Amino acid sequence: MLTKKDLEDIGKLVDDRLDKRFGQQDAKMDKRFSEQDAKMDKRFAEQRAETNERFKSIDNQFKAQVLNFDKKLKPINRKLNKIQKDLNATIDFFDSDVVDLKRRMDRVETRLQLPPMIAN
Repeated sequence: MLTKKDLEDIGKLVDDRLDKRFGQQDAKMDKRFSEQDAKMDKRFAEQRAETNERFKSIDNQFKAQVLNFDKKLKPINRKLNKIQKDLNATIDFFDSDVVDLKRRMDRVETRLQLPPMIAN
């Protein structure tokens, strides 16, 4: 029959063996984790570099398209400015003519004592 002391010794022996075996397993696992961690860091760095290159490429393409678009808009803006100036000149010309004609009409109506004409 086993005594309390024998059971304690067996427990210590089992604990020592388990600690030794798990210690080796822990070391192996730590090594595997560190290897995997290094691989993951390397993959992330590669993907980050690839992503940065893609963004740079897209950014350069976008800038080129914006410049091209600006070049295409310049002649259109010039034409619009010319049309606006012509329109303003036309409005100024006809507006002054209308005002002059209204004054003359008022003078004629007053002179001839006609009732004011209602414009439709």
